[in-house]
Parts: sequence; structure tokens; C-alpha cells
Amino acid sequence: MANMQKYSAGSTGGLIRHYERRQDEYGNYQQFGNQEIDITKTHLNYNLGPEREISSMDFIKQRCSEVDFVNRKNINVMVSWIITAPEGLATGIEHRENQRPLLKFEGKEAEGNLKLFFEESYKFLNQRYQSYGSDENLKDINVISSYVHMDETTPHMHYAFVPVVFDEQRGREKVSAKELINRKDLQTFHKDLEKHMERVFGREIGILNEATKGGNKSIDELKRGTAQKKLQAEISDLQKSRQSTLILARKTEDDVRYLRGQRKGLYETLEGLKGQIKMNKDKLSEIENFVEGKIKTKKGIEKIQERAKTSTFSGSVKLPKEDFDNLIKTTLASPRVEAAEKMKSTEDENERLKHRISDLESEKTRMGRLLSKKEHEINEKDKKIKELEPNFIHNTFEKAKVEADAKNKIAKAQKEVDVIMGRLNKVIDKLAPPIKDEFINHWENELQNELKIPQRSRGISR
Repeated sequence: MANMQKYSAGSTGGLIRHYERRQDEYGNYQQFGNQEIDITKTHLNYNLGPEREISSMDFIKQRCSEVDFVNRKNINVMVSWIITAPEGLATGIEHRENQRPLLKFEGKEAEGNLKLFFEESYKFLNQRYQSYGSDENLKDINVISSYVHMDETTPHMHYAFVPVVFDEQRGREKVSAKELINRKDLQTFHKDLEKHMERVFGREIGILNEATKGGNKSIDELKRGTAQKKLQAEISDLQKSRQSTLILARKTEDDVRYLRGQRKGLYETLEGLKGQIKMNKDKLSEIENFVEGKIKTKKGIEKIQERAKTSTFSGSVKLPKEDFDNLIKTTLASPRVEAAEKMKSTEDENERLKHRISDLESEKTRMGRLLSKKEHEINEKDKKIKELEPNFIHNTFEKAKVEADAKNKIAKAQKEVDVIMGRLNKVIDKLAPPIKDEFINHWENELQNELKIPQRSRGISR
């Protein structure tokens, strides 16, 4: 809802041009980030800050010259608060895909509430950062400008000022954004603004939300937090996608293993049937040999019969012709019937086996196509995993890098603090005991009041 940033002299020019809606030689407005300026509404913008005869840049130089100011490139000469119109004053909300919701302020009542909100925000900021009591002439002495922009996505105000504080030790003013905007100030800003607006509107208007309850953050902190959340979301999406692909790949591999087992069983069944056909062919050969033997026997009997008709053998058994003929018929008919039945049965079995083999061959072809399809799916899943792996590793590495950078900066800052504290302790050790004790007491009291922690030494040796 509100955020703050500090700027050195070299960074103020472009910002002031943006605040004042200055145009370049091509008629384009100065923009920052993804801002969209609706030039049809630019005439609705206005400045709540004081009107001066000099430019904003000249005013910054003038104000810095009037107070103690260390002229270094890294000294912040301007602080800017961006105060955005809260949701509680909107008459409607338009939700947009992949964008922040668009707040609508339609009608005279909404316009009046907006104007009152920005005017009261200006008063609140003046009271907070321009501590000159009830002197109306000094209420905005440090204010550079306070432009309300109505021509962007959401109405907001840029409250820019020179961070001047009173140096009690030297008895005069100085430029110090660090002393004016401290941790305590940021932690209480939104709560205090909410209380002020409740007194004005008689109700809550949405100053406090999940992003502001824990205290205000600077623009850089918000950007870092957003970047980390975005990176974490990308890593989470990659992990889900990778896990889903792995599960599908494993399922496909299980299907392939099952099909390969089925195919192996099919091959074994085919080999068994082919072996059975071979056995049947062997049986047919045996039957043919048997029949051929019987035929030879028949020819022998016919010869005997022929001899029996033409010769008389002494001592031989004589049979009636009718019985002899029956014996011959029985001897000849029995093997033919038996052989014919065996051959018919074997041929039927072979025919059935051929049909079975044809069915199994068709099944083998179908399973081969299905197996090829599944193997293709596995290859595609493998490609997908290989595509996801680099991004997953890269983003995980980037996350670790961001965390490592933050830890390194903290460690570096701690070392610098330790060095400063070491030097300070050396100076204090050279002081007379009463002065030394008084200094340490003042130091601890200041820390206790500012940070609200139990009184204890913070690196100052007694």
C-alpha cells in the first residue's frame, strides 16, 4: 500500500521528471518499470507540495547547503514515499489475469474520498518527518514535491523530501536519511497511518494487509522478496512437472515390462505348437510306414492265396474256401481302417493347430505394435525429463545463490560493525572513567528505547 526508497543526488533527476510528468524531445513521458500512463488523464494530476520559484533539483541543492551536509556520491539527499489509494475506498475491483487487480474509483463520492485521502496522507507525512511544531511556515520546509498521479493504473502519491534531522550534539540540522528512516519507523508506519485514516474516515479503509502488518519494506526489499517467491514458485512447478513425468515414465516402463512378458509367453506357446505339429508329422510318417507294411503283407497273402488255388501241399491245413476268404478280408480290412482313422485324426489336429498358430501370429503382431508405442512413450518421457533437468538444477542453484549472497552480505556487514565497534572501544578506553560510564549508559539507554530490548551492552566494553 505504501513503500519507501532513498536516493542519492545522481538518481534524483529521472525521478523528479517522472513526478512532474516532463516530456522528452519526442513527447514521451519518463516511465519506470511496467508503468502505463494514460495521457488522457494526465491533466488530473496535481501537486500537494509547496509551489516554489526554483526547480526541484535546485531546491535540493539549496536545502542541503542550509544544513550540515557531507557532499559524497553515496549520501542520500532524497527520500520518496509512494502512497497508493487503498482498496477500502474503491467502488469496484476488476481482476485481471497475471496482473494486480484494477481498483475503480467512480463517482463524486469516490473522487472526494480520494482527494481527502491524499491530503490527509500529506499531513500525516509532514507531521512524521517535518518536526517543526505548530509553525505553519515550516510544516513542509523539507518537502521537494508531493505529486498525485491519477493517470496510471492505480491513483497514488509521490511524497519526496530532503531527510533533515536535528543534531542535538552539534545543536543544528543535518542531512541523514539513516537517522530519520530507521527500523522502528518502518515497523510502525502502516499502523500509524491506519490509525490516522480511521480518525478521518471513521472506519478502516484497508491500509493494513498481509504485506504491511509486519512493517513496511523498501522497494528493493519488495523486489527481492517477489523475485525469491517467483523463483520458489518456478522451482515448485518444475518439481511437480518432473515428478509427474517420472511417475508416467515408471508406469509406462511397467506396461512395457508386462507386454514383454506377454510376448515372451506368446513366443513360447508358438514354439510349443510348432513342436506339436512336428510330432504329428512324425506320427503321420509312422502311420504311412505302417500302412505300407500292411500293403506288403496283403501282397504276400495274395500270393499264398494264388498258390493255394494251384497247388496241394501235403501236411498243410486245409480250410473251407469261404473261411479262407473271410480270413483274407479281415486281414486286409483291419489295418486300412485303423490307418485311415489315425491319419484323419492327425490331419484334423494339424488343421486346428494351424488356425491356432495364425491367431497367435496376429496377437504377436498386435502386441509388437503396442510394445513399440509404449517404448516410444518412454523415449518421449526421457526427453521431457532431460529438458526439465537443466532448468530444475539452474533454478535450484539460483535460489541457493540468492541465499548465499544474502548470507555473505550479512556476514560482511557484521564484520564492518565489529571493526567499528573495535575502534569505538579503543576510543572509549582512553576516556576518563566518569565520562566513559556516562557514554556507555547513554548508549544502552538509546538502544533500549529504539529497539525495545532488555538493557545490555551491545559491544561496548566497560
